[in-house]
Amino acid sequence: IVELTLFSNTYGDLVWNLNPFNVKNNVNGVGDIAWQDYNSMQDEALFERQSAYVRKIVREVNEHDSFYFEVCNEPFGDHPGHVNLRDVEAWQTAIRAIIREEESRLPKRHLIFQVPTERWRSDWPLDHMVSEPTIDGINFHDYHKLTYRGVYLPQTARFMQRDLNLDRINFLWTTVHDAGKPLVFDEDNSCTNGLDEESWTIHRKRAWTVVCSGGHYDMIDFSIQAAGGEDGTPASRAFIRTWLRHLSTFIHATDFVHSAPVRGFCSRVPEAAIAATLANPGQEYVIYVADRREIEELGSGDPMQGALAFSLPPGSYRAQLYSPASGGYVGPAAHLDGGDVVLGLNAFVHDVVLHITADA
Repeated sequence: IVELTLFSNTYGDLVWNLNPFNVKNNVNGVGDIAWQDYNSMQDEALFERQSAYVRKIVREVNEHDSFYFEVCNEPFGDHPGHVNLRDVEAWQTAIRAIIREEESRLPKRHLIFQVPTERWRSDWPLDHMVSEPTIDGINFHDYHKLTYRGVYLPQTARFMQRDLNLDRINFLWTTVHDAGKPLVFDEDNSCTNGLDEESWTIHRKRAWTVVCSGGHYDMIDFSIQAAGGEDGTPASRAFIRTWLRHLSTFIHATDFVHSAPVRGFCSRVPEAAIAATLANPGQEYVIYVADRREIEELGSGDPMQGALAFSLPPGSYRAQLYSPASGGYVGPAAHLDGGDVVLGLNAFVHDVVLHITADA
């Protein structure tokens, strides 16, 4: 799936000075504004050009299927002395309307995703995006400080600080699951610039936790550079790119469409572990068990073992362990009966998946 991002925050003068919508860089005389005001309709002539650009893009890509539009990457508002957050929100609403109008005359329709507009140094509720029918999905970045229905959604990582934060990730996606819209952990960059096995292991665990909490995931892969190396480095192919393929292959072999995340499904987990669960009650369960300790904590990455305790509806089930690292099932399958279950886990490093399916 391709995310087609139409606009972006320009972050500062260095980037704004490269933008073709900056008056210094076009022959049309538009864009004589500060970079903080670019993602608004303050300059009418500039907005006309932005609108024409959006219509052109929408027409050119309409024949393709596997993509969605993102209105703007990391929009910010309420910079002192500049457009407020409501102005940025109104601009994004107008861009969505242009996409819808243009596609109404074309053969295909595509989803429109939006990143929550960041209020400068403050929290911002997610509720209005959930209830807005012209927003099909929400892209969430790890810097966000949001609330949903009065519940604070903790930040999932600090920028490039090697944070794992599996509990926070599970809490966020299970909390907003009832929104009924796809919520994507978009361009996770907790530590992808590390370009080493330790960093990629953090992202493998974050990716599995997101998916098994009902979300969608992508990350910035710094092993791919514009100057070459489009397939990534040999190390990245051997680790993170292979591991994400394992995740994709595994989850697409399950009936995830009819499954939903269940926070607290396991009443008992190994010490220092988290269990993120997708459940299709009575039919299928995916329980992702991971070492939740941060890399600086004592014992992080050491072998761990223990027991899982949970309850299943009446019936007969088949349970087998899957390795996110090797991409295959390990050990023999076990038979489980419905009711209260206590299942011992042999020693594992970092993570393991318990896959339970109802007997035919």
